Amino acid sequence: MYKIFVYGTLKRNFPNFYLNKGNFIDKCVTVEKFSLCLVGERYSPCIIKNFTHENYIIGELFEVNDETMQNFDLRERIDKEDGYKKIQIQVKKIASNEKTTAFCYVKEIYQINTADVYVSNLMEYTVNHSLLYKQRVIY
Repeated sequence: MYKIFVYGTLKRNFPNFYLNKGNFIDKCVTVEKFSLCLVGERYSPCIIKNFTHENYIIGELFEVNDETMQNFDLRERIDKEDGYKKIQIQVKKIASNEKTTAFCYVKEIYQINTADVYVSNLMEYTVNHSLLYKQRVIY
């Protein structure tokens, strides 16, 4: 089993939650600061490492099995040049302040055309943000 920190469309009640077969653990916040942005014409939520306007990011911690993790990896295109990178980060449970290590999908600054960053300086991806999101067309 794996712990994974999700901050965007894989959260409960968000557009891609149907893919999330994990068990919800708790609402968490990152220990390290990152940049959470909406990127590209699809307004995809994306943590960008080493970008401007860094904040502690609020998201959800799940425990997932091998199959779910593999499905996430495919969805986030970790094997593609422009895909997300799966890294391990420290997160803190909001209710108890307990820290744990979890996987998280991020992008490096070199993967992003900064002109495509439409919304930045977010601490949390909200329902209002998800209304802008457009699903990826898969052929």
